[in-house]
Amino acid sequence: MVKIINLNLKILVYQYHNLLYNLYEFFIDKHSIYYEDDLEDLKNYSLSPEVISFYKKIHPTDGINLGADVGLCGSYTLKRENTECAPGAYLIKYGVFTFASTTGGNAICMDLHIKTNGEPRIIIVDHSVFSNEEIMLLNKDGTVTFEKLSYAVIYKYTVEISSTFLDFLDMLKNNKIDNIEQYLRSK
Repeated sequence: MVKIINLNLKILVYQYHNLLYNLYEFFIDKHSIYYEDDLEDLKNYSLSPEVISFYKKIHPTDGINLGADVGLCGSYTLKRENTECAPGAYLIKYGVFTFASTTGGNAICMDLHIKTNGEPRIIIVDHSVFSNEEIMLLNKDGTVTFEKLSYAVIYKYTVEISSTFLDFLDMLKNNKIDNIEQYLRSK
């Protein structure tokens, strides 16, 4: 019985890794917010070999605490974060892939539009602002404005943590980040 369970787990991990090469196929079957046609642009995006290699090496089935208030999504929660949960489910359509979160519910994402040496930049997304297909902004005068979600809006209202995925991991490994949510306060 244990051998069968281990074999099934290996098959699931293999399928999962292969799906990471094709984000469109990974997300279309169970997306709760967008229709299949809405996600067509995902065919234009891919994860870098460095990111896929990282996931193949550690193949997390459960989340992993990376320190600095960052929880890496496990293989089973990656899909859920990007198909059912805000803000990830709203962002994936625009090429912004949630791969981790903070204990406060903010998303740590790969911006697949901007790459350095083939690797995506890493951004933090405030879940209280990006929780719908419109974002809500509290102005300094106390008024509230809304903006329709687009990549330009995402770019404008998110904060870059690192220019590459591997640099981000290095920052965590070397304790260069005390609390990831400090980046939100800098905007």
